Amino acid sequence: MPYEFCTSVRRQTQRHGLILRKRDLRQTDTSLVAGIPATTPARTVIDLIDYGEDLSLVSNVLCDALELGLISDENHLREEIDRRGMKMGIAKDPSLYEMMRGGRRI
Repeated sequence: MPYEFCTSVRRQTQRHGLILRKRDLRQTDTSLVAGIPATTPARTVIDLIDYGEDLSLVSNVLCDALELGLISDENHLREEIDRRGMKMGIAKDPSLYEMMRGGRRI
């Protein structure tokens, strides 16, 4: 599995196993983990959805992060997930967030 890094400016690399993505991140989207800047669990969930990862796997990440208390603003995350769900044509009832949170087949 490749390592992925976000940068605020477009960059390229020829290194195998390394992906660089241009992404504007707010300071609240990152935290230090063992002294290394990383995206927060909430930002990671959003990025996984945006990059087309399997939603059932993203649902597992979301549920684990919620269970471990790693999501600081669940309402904001719900809004962001549901906004992406609407773009995918997923109805409001149940919303994408509710389907992911409830473990329903997506």
